[in-house]
Amino acid sequence: MFEIQVLGTGAANDPSLPNSSVIVTGNGTKLLIDCGYSVAREVLLTLPDPNAIDAIFFTHHHPDHAWGFAPVVTAWQDYGRRKPLLILTTRWGRFQLEKLIELGFGPNWQPDFQIDWHLVPEPLMLGDMALSFAPTDHTVPNHAVRIACAGRVFAYSGDGRATPQSIALYRHADLLFHECHLFEDDAAVLGHASLRHCRDIARQSECREMMLYHIEAGARADVTLALAHDRGVGLAPQGGVLRLL
Repeated sequence: MFEIQVLGTGAANDPSLPNSSVIVTGNGTKLLIDCGYSVAREVLLTLPDPNAIDAIFFTHHHPDHAWGFAPVVTAWQDYGRRKPLLILTTRWGRFQLEKLIELGFGPNWQPDFQIDWHLVPEPLMLGDMALSFAPTDHTVPNHAVRIACAGRVFAYSGDGRATPQSIALYRHADLLFHECHLFEDDAAVLGHASLRHCRDIARQSECREMMLYHIEAGARADVTLALAHDRGVGLAPQGGVLRLL
């Protein structure tokens, strides 16, 4: 089974949607992608078993993608997690996450379960899922991910405009989740894709289907209307479950 559970589709300061995050399940192994400050609740509600998640991948380390880490880890500790947890991130990302724990709970606090680290962008086999990574064009380092499992491919952009490396990563994906922060191009907004960019990415990558997320709240109505008759590009379903068959 290859399944994507959508926990959040909101942009950084969305007043009504949780931060963008998904759980990817490949033949029983569960990977959480991003854990921002407003999605920690969805993680704990969706999977109350503290041992359910095997690994967390952080696309980058802005608050809406990473600052739910400490609350989730401490909740799992309180609820009795004992299984080791694998964190996929950069060297700087590891520094930030460890600092969040230290600032929140003191320099001597450690969970009762082991935390292991995988250095992105090194490829990884996680259970039956093959993960590879590529940088995007964002205001801080961001890595998109390609996940192959059971003969299907899911790709997730994190934040940022496409790069030649990320376009190659998305090539022929069965499903590509891509951020679409902007409805129209705006030179004043750095490191985010517009609807035009996303359509170009879908065409260049030849992905089978694209779903958009991380849409700025004020742009959501315009993006939704523009996609009403679009074939192959749609909106990521908040709270939805998608199976790649």
